[in-house]
Amino acid sequence: MAKYTWLTAALIAISSGVTFYFQTWWTLLAPLTCVITVLSIPHLTSNEQNTTSSNNEQNEQLIANINYLEQEISNYKHQLSQASQNEQLYRSVLDLIPDWIYVKDTQHNYLFANRSFMHALPKLEIGASDDKIMPADFCEKIWRDEQHVIKTGQPIKDVEEQAGDTWYSTTKVQWNDAESKQTKGIIGVTRNVTEAVNNRLRVEENAQLIQKKIARVYEIQEDTAKVKQGANDCSGVVDKMTEIIKQINDGNEKIESTVVLIKGLASQSKLLSINAAIEAAKAGDSGRGFGVVAHEVRELAERSEQAVTEIQAAIDASSIVIKSGTGTMHDTNKAFSVSIKQIEGISESLNGLSDELKAI
Repeated sequence: MAKYTWLTAALIAISSGVTFYFQTWWTLLAPLTCVITVLSIPHLTSNEQNTTSSNNEQNEQLIANINYLEQEISNYKHQLSQASQNEQLYRSVLDLIPDWIYVKDTQHNYLFANRSFMHALPKLEIGASDDKIMPADFCEKIWRDEQHVIKTGQPIKDVEEQAGDTWYSTTKVQWNDAESKQTKGIIGVTRNVTEAVNNRLRVEENAQLIQKKIARVYEIQEDTAKVKQGANDCSGVVDKMTEIIKQINDGNEKIESTVVLIKGLASQSKLLSINAAIEAAKAGDSGRGFGVVAHEVRELAERSEQAVTEIQAAIDASSIVIKSGTGTMHDTNKAFSVSIKQIEGISESLNGLSDELKAI
């Protein structure tokens, strides 16, 4: 009996040692060990009259049970160690992520925050809520969003918010218990997207600038078309003026022919008047009146000849001017033709530029 009492005491000591070592849910092993011991004692007592070999078998069975319990304890200890290592690994991985990762309960108290989040908000405390470090109006907004996620289960995905010069993208999802499916809070991830947002804003600004440039190109194209039309009109006017000058030149040539004819007639009239004056002188008093007429004819012929000479000089000067004007008009027409071709080239370049801007 003393032997069994000693075994019982040993079992109790082992269970107490296990309880003291683990100090958690392993305390269940102590009652379990005691139960096994209590159940074993009546069996041992009832067999006190058995032979020594029977007692040895029972002792061996008891020792086997103890060894089994020790093995189970060792397995549980190994599992606990493995779980602790996994927890450390997961925590290390989360701490290496530059995004802010955090877990809140349904009352918006922080249950977990990775190193990046703790570094960004050094005053943040696990177990406390946002109102300890954030303004009240900001807390009301984020709490309203979080309550929507908690109650409806609808996540908030990639919501961009600006804080000063910094832009953040936040995603929040409902956190449920794996077994009971009861909602326990939210899991949030916040990322600094300032560079991406600034790049997007620059792209949008560039797109707007390109649209303005395209509109300006269209305006220049319209202006170019108007200038081209004006150049064509001017070229047409120059052509008409050239034709008119040609007609004037032709008229001058006709006038010049007429002047030559008149000049010839004047010369002949002068010659005839001289002859008439000679004949009148020969006739004496009877030819005096005829002499006066001959004198008047001669003076008229001289004045006509002088006038024709002046007209000829004017026509010659006009012809020089007309020839110069004709050359100028010809040069102007050539210049307009070159300008029109240049304008057409500019228009084609603008069309190509417009297409390139549209492609961008």
